[in-house]
Amino acid sequence: MVRSFLAFALLGIASVAAQEPSKAERPSADAQLNEFARTNPDCISFTDLCQTCVRTADRNIECSTPGIACIRQPWTCTLQRQTKEQ
Repeated sequence: MVRSFLAFALLGIASVAAQEPSKAERPSADAQLNEFARTNPDCISFTDLCQTCVRTADRNIECSTPGIACIRQPWTCTLQRQTKEQ
């Protein structure tokens, strides 16, 4: 009886693990941030609702610490650099 239970428990764990995408399949939060910053060079402030990041004068990116229970969303620009068209 105990062996049957253990066998079913192990099968259940294996099937759950097989359904979850591996970490290699999902881009990391840092990779997503870097890609967003690279493709949006005029964005100077952005968020994924877990972190708020700003692009500094020397073009580095500084971010707040993410909250413990946040659910990441796609990065969005919250402030664009002003252009000198006057």
